[in-house]
Order: sequence, then structure tokens, then C-alpha cells
Amino acid sequence: MRKPEPVCLDCERLWRAYQRASTEHFHLIHELNRNNLPQTEALLRQISTAEFNRRRAKDALDAHQNETGHR
Repeated sequence: MRKPEPVCLDCERLWRAYQRASTEHFHLIHELNRNNLPQTEALLRQISTAEFNRRRAKDALDAHQNETGHR
């Protein structure tokens, strides 16, 4: 029987960062749609920043997984 591989702490940290960034991004979009709010410049900046953070977190996770072979 094969022994399970240890959990990579970097994978866990990067995955949690990606989850938080995704949740924030989708929450802001949901709030915009749910409340039928006018698309204020400030809210659109928040959504844009959240999307950027989500992409950056996913890129970091993907880069780590590609460098280490972790999946």
C-alpha cells in the first residue's frame, strides 16, 4: 500500500489565498447585481481590484504547482 504524500504548506497557503480572492471577487459582483446598484466608479474599482487579486493568486498557485509537480 502506498503511503500518502505529506501536504505541502505552500500549496495550502496559496489555495486558501486563491479561495479568499475568488470569494471576495464574486461577492462584490453579486452585491452589484443583487442590489441593482448604480455602477459607481468606486464599486467598479473594487471589483477590478478583486479580479486582479484573484488572478494573481491563481497564477501564484499554478506557478507553484508547475515548479513542484504538486497537484
